Amino acid sequence: MLKNERDHFIFFCPLQSDKATAILTNAGLKTIDPETMYFLGNGNVLERSDAALQVALHLRWNYRWLRIFRVIPKSWRNSMYDFIAKRRKKLRKGFCVLPEESHRSRFL
Repeated sequence: MLKNERDHFIFFCPLQSDKATAILTNAGLKTIDPETMYFLGNGNVLERSDAALQVALHLRWNYRWLRIFRVIPKSWRNSMYDFIAKRRKKLRKGFCVLPEESHRSRFL
């Protein structure tokens, strides 16, 4: 996300941290699933496909088109989200990187 963002709006926090627990609990989330993506904006917590589509809004134009998937019913989108999330390591050989100095202030 950091490579493709357009507005430096998004901050990151590990879900297993006390800070994330406090932030999400204060925003009204009852349980936190460490396998789920959350997006907190304007006091609302979005999760799974809703969170991913909200992130797309803050990415460069070549990713913002993904927002068109909002027209698909949420249950279908979340099923697709779960399918991809379970296979993400096989689909793309990812790795955790340490943030560059210029990005460190974006990690809570």
